[in-house]
Amino acid sequence: MKPLLSIIVPVYNAEKYLKRCIDSILHQDYQNFELFLVDDGSTDSSLQICESYKLKDSRIIVLCKENGGQSSARNMALDMAKGDFITFVDSDDEISENPYSINIEYLLFHPEIDVVQYPCYASYSSQKQYMRRPNEKRICHKTLMFEAWLQRGEIFSYMWNKIYRSHVFNDLRFKEGIYYEDRFLMCALLQKINGIYLSEQGLYLYYEHSEQTTQKPISLKVLQSLICADMNIVKTLTNLDILSDVKVRRYFDSYNHYKIMKDKHWSLDKTIFSDLLKYKPSVKDIIISSLKIRS
Repeated sequence: MKPLLSIIVPVYNAEKYLKRCIDSILHQDYQNFELFLVDDGSTDSSLQICESYKLKDSRIIVLCKENGGQSSARNMALDMAKGDFITFVDSDDEISENPYSINIEYLLFHPEIDVVQYPCYASYSSQKQYMRRPNEKRICHKTLMFEAWLQRGEIFSYMWNKIYRSHVFNDLRFKEGIYYEDRFLMCALLQKINGIYLSEQGLYLYYEHSEQTTQKPISLKVLQSLICADMNIVKTLTNLDILSDVKVRRYFDSYNHYKIMKDKHWSLDKTIFSDLLKYKPSVKDIIISSLKIRS
């Protein structure tokens, strides 16, 4: 029997897109899965749609919770997932071209690889759509993985176009109460895994619309979330003593966001200011960074 795949879909007021998303999952050729639909306190018909699919397919598990954000919805399902492998799909997106079968088969034959990333179609169905399909590659070194993520953009920050061995999430959960939680988690994930495989097989269809985090206007929570995610990168790179140029750029991005918050007289999280003081880049880092940027 094929390994069990746990598919986690957080759902919040997604009635316009949800059926399309669920249908794309059910129509995959990989059929040994459990599908978690986690309703995060929706106020539209999303929960009713989830329940109607549950009546048709015993592999669907519907979970309900008070609104707490995408991270808390994903974490709730992770606590219950029984799969050998785990993957995520956002409720306003869909998957195409059977990404699971061939990529899970790769994981079965390559125990040194913990994560497979497959291609995505960004801004799908809009005038800005474009394919993100890095060349096939195995990366099995911490520094090389961080370079592929932060310098070359080969590893995407998104959690949804990847398949993970379930043990990756044994002691790993999404940070709740912030946006950009995928970017935040990626630091811990890359430190934990032995290797990642960039596959050219499969396709994730990422739709873009006005309700998404990346389309939200600048606000206190958006800026604090950006600082939280980027300063987590700064801390990680400092501890690993790698990529000083990336560390410097992320630090000053965070500092500029902090200045915007201060100029707007928004209440500031004290930990933000203390982290900006603690992880201020050295003169050496700044010089190395500027030299690398010029080259």
